[in-house]
Amino acid sequence: MKNEARVSKIMRLLRVVVIGGNFVLFLIIYFPDIRALGVVISLILAIVALAAKDLIIDIVAYFYILARKPFNIGHVIEVNGIIGELIDLDFLQFNLLEMGDLTTSMTLTGRYVSVPNRYIFEYPVLNYNHTYKFVFVDTFIVVDVEKRDRALRLA
Repeated sequence: MKNEARVSKIMRLLRVVVIGGNFVLFLIIYFPDIRALGVVISLILAIVALAAKDLIIDIVAYFYILARKPFNIGHVIEVNGIIGELIDLDFLQFNLLEMGDLTTSMTLTGRYVSVPNRYIFEYPVLNYNHTYKFVFVDTFIVVDVEKRDRALRLA
C-alpha cells in the first residue's frame, strides 16, 4: 500500500515535469524571438478577457457592492422587476427570496431567485429599507366625478 502511494506520487511528479519540459521546448522552438511570444500571449489574454466579460463584470460588481453597500442582507430590494429579500451575496450573484407585488401583499412567494451581480450596473436597484423605515406605495382609487371634491379633501 505504501509503495503504491509512493509510485502514484512519483508518476504525478514525472507528468508535471514532462509537461513543463514540453511546454518550454515548444516555446523555444516556435518563438525564438521573445516579442513574438509576447504578441501571442497578449492575443490569448485578449480572447480570454472577451470570453469572460460577464464573469469579470460580476466580480467587479461584487467589490462595488462591498464598497458602496447599496443593500445589505435582509433588505427588500427590486432589480429588473424582481422584488425580494436579500439572503445571500456571492462573487457572481446575489440571491433573493422573491416577494409578491408590493402593492398587494408583499409576502414571500417561496421562489428563490439568483440575480447576477452585473445587474446593479444595468438596471436600477430599488432598496425599500435603505434609510427610511416606511415605504410609500401609490394606490389609485376610482372616484365618481360628483365625489371628487370630497375625495381631494380626504387626501
